[in-house]
Amino acid sequence: MTRSIYTVQKSGNLFFLNASVAKLDEEPRILRLLVDTGASQTSLSKVLLLELGYAWSDTTSNASILTGNGLIQAPIVQVDWFHCLGQPLQNLPVLALDLPISSYINGILGMDVLLRFKAVIDVGKRQIILP
Repeated sequence: MTRSIYTVQKSGNLFFLNASVAKLDEEPRILRLLVDTGASQTSLSKVLLLELGYAWSDTTSNASILTGNGLIQAPIVQVDWFHCLGQPLQNLPVLALDLPISSYINGILGMDVLLRFKAVIDVGKRQIILP
């Protein structure tokens, strides 16, 4: 059985990894994502999505999510191409979130992607393992 092992970046008690996103036939944009097993769905910055040409204001789907600041409504945007942990995904629905301008992340990698890949996180070794 072949496994893929990806080392994540660590800052304090947080894990980060690189990913990329793009519209079809466009150059991909490299992202820095927070790995968050408490997030049910992957999220990207509204500013980033606008820069890539996605218009979350045109979407009719929203999700209610509970954050540290309470319950918020977030538009759901379907990105054409998303690449993370060595795996390409097409037409991935992501939440469009207002992330702080000074934030050093572009989004959050949630359980939707981690479960899809059947990822195992080894916190001691700072690795994400895909079967």
